[in-house]
Amino acid sequence: MGSNKSRTFVTRFGTCSKDCYGSCVFTGYWDDSAPIQKLVKANPNKEHPFTQGFFCPKFTDRQKILYHEERLKQPLYRSGEKSINKFQKITFTKAWETLLFKINEVLDEHGPGSILLASYSGNMGLISGFYPLRFFYNLGSFVNKGGICNEGGCAGLAQMFGTYSMTNPLQIKNSETHLIVVWGSDLSENNNHLYNLVRKAQKKGAKLVVVDPKLTRISQQADLHLRPTQNSDIVLSSLILQKLVRSEKINYSFLKNYVKDYEHLIDESLQTDEEEKNKIVRVNPNNFVNFIDLLIEHKNHTIFTVGYGIQKDFYGGKIVQSIALIQIFLGNFGKAGTGLIYSQSDYNKSLITKIIHEINQDRLFSKKNEYEIISLAETLENEDIKLLIISNFNPANSLPNQTRLRKNLMREDLFTVVLEVFPTETTKFADLVFPMKYDVETNDVVASYYIPGLSINQSGTCPYPDCLSNFDFFSKLGHDLGLQRNWDLQRMKLFEGNDSDLLDKCLEIAGKKIKTEVLKNGYSLFFREDSVFFKDMIFPTPSKKIELSQISLNLPDPPVIFKFPEDRGSEEFLLLTPNHPRFLHSQLGVLNRKFYLDFEKVFVSERDLTKLKCKTGDTVIIFNQYGKSEFLIDALKSLQSGVALIYSGGPIRSNDTRNPNYFIPDTPEELGHSGSYNSARIRIKRIKKIK
Repeated sequence: MGSNKSRTFVTRFGTCSKDCYGSCVFTGYWDDSAPIQKLVKANPNKEHPFTQGFFCPKFTDRQKILYHEERLKQPLYRSGEKSINKFQKITFTKAWETLLFKINEVLDEHGPGSILLASYSGNMGLISGFYPLRFFYNLGSFVNKGGICNEGGCAGLAQMFGTYSMTNPLQIKNSETHLIVVWGSDLSENNNHLYNLVRKAQKKGAKLVVVDPKLTRISQQADLHLRPTQNSDIVLSSLILQKLVRSEKINYSFLKNYVKDYEHLIDESLQTDEEEKNKIVRVNPNNFVNFIDLLIEHKNHTIFTVGYGIQKDFYGGKIVQSIALIQIFLGNFGKAGTGLIYSQSDYNKSLITKIIHEINQDRLFSKKNEYEIISLAETLENEDIKLLIISNFNPANSLPNQTRLRKNLMREDLFTVVLEVFPTETTKFADLVFPMKYDVETNDVVASYYIPGLSINQSGTCPYPDCLSNFDFFSKLGHDLGLQRNWDLQRMKLFEGNDSDLLDKCLEIAGKKIKTEVLKNGYSLFFREDSVFFKDMIFPTPSKKIELSQISLNLPDPPVIFKFPEDRGSEEFLLLTPNHPRFLHSQLGVLNRKFYLDFEKVFVSERDLTKLKCKTGDTVIIFNQYGKSEFLIDALKSLQSGVALIYSGGPIRSNDTRNPNYFIPDTPEELGHSGSYNSARIRIKRIKKIK
């Protein structure tokens, strides 16, 4: 307890559950007696070695979003056509009766296979994300699997290492780390906690190399910036390997002892047509030579950190593999100051899996009906699907091929229920909307995908009685539907209890030490700050070695997925769709209104702006066979010629303006079946003004 003059505060631990590297742990100060403004402030944990006492700029004022005037506070029922947010407010009782009636109707007329859950990472809490599966497994309905983000890179690394979590990210701080290579990641905008650690390492003497086609803040602060053409990473990796092999600087001892089937890659690298591949990557020759020299000089003291954006390509997983090969051939694993940092969600996965089993109770169900989330549009083309429930997800903003998806969301025979905190692009297609609690208003456990460990949310009071957590919603739904359909006692018991008890069970599974630390500090890490992962060089592969038999630097041509109509007045561009520095999957839009105009723009290089005969602010047409829309055009000095950028993850826009995922094919990434978001090609055409 604490007090501030006449106010008394209750402190509770919280974790930012947004789909972000940080998973920032904080202490929330709550005035439970306040009528509305119950969360007064949130202080980030200064002791956490990654949070480091600061939030990212996307979400510094979480208390403002909790009580924002646009937050959904009571159920909504559609009163206008789908594709617009036009609803009438109804009582919770009426909304609940409508939902139960619809579920019973679909079950009786079409069966459980006609009901579909679409859920993803809007809230990264394990209870929020996995508890709803209890209801759908029990019902025998369809649930999604897979993802849309970094699955390709994870699958690629797992082919080689048996895991995709090989390196402790806090090794960046280790005194043995003499060279840091940031490949395809704008840390200053997308991972500012690691950015801070990298900058501190630089001040202590570590060298920094950035490999990125774009000019970024961190590339300008680097000791060396290698700037290849967009999506040429595999070609660049093969050139680097060729130089290392020819200079006899690869670590043959490491390869012979810890790597299986590497010989063919040496042959492939030597067969590289250096002249032709240099024409593709177009890096500064002096910078390239300097990079090779740094890699050789700091062998056994080099860490690579790889961004997720580079794997959002049809061959995304193989791009990440090609980068990892450089570290493998240098022998940079299993020692302090070495490794490759990617997702850490595979670290101690057996423990996280046990916790998830407790939450979703999937072991009770021998049959599970699943579909790939990237294929939601295709799945909805099955007219047998009659009821869609969407939770923790804004698919009408974040999935590719929006034309195809929205066409199916418009189906008159599809009843769509959306559980949300704010109106979104997806609520435009809902028949019924339920208001939900925000993460800090729930009891939950969070497993960070970047810093292996567990942290918690301890629920603060929500002032809006109609808002439920995912646990509350699906517990009540299971209980009430079970009574109506006469479920047996075993099935009914699945939906008893409360989220506080479930959180406690999750912490019990984690073990006494972790539970004690979490309740004392709000978090517990699975490792020491100086831990070296896989120090014994035994990997979870069949051979216990790094396996390269399936890996190749020679790739077939990707499928032809773009066919443009003839248009002599247009220019072709490769489309990039990164998150905006102040937004994250549209969830924080109400906090950052002054940046809304950025989502109305397509950005190109200054050279291409001139080539298109445009000036800043002109209206242009963007099109490919997947979509067509008008945008304002602007220039970014950071972009290479031939590349266009449209920010994703933005707020609700006008019905006439498309988000960038209208132009993205729903062809999945080859290995992990995530999205090929950075493989899109568009044409841009200036709109001629009528004099």
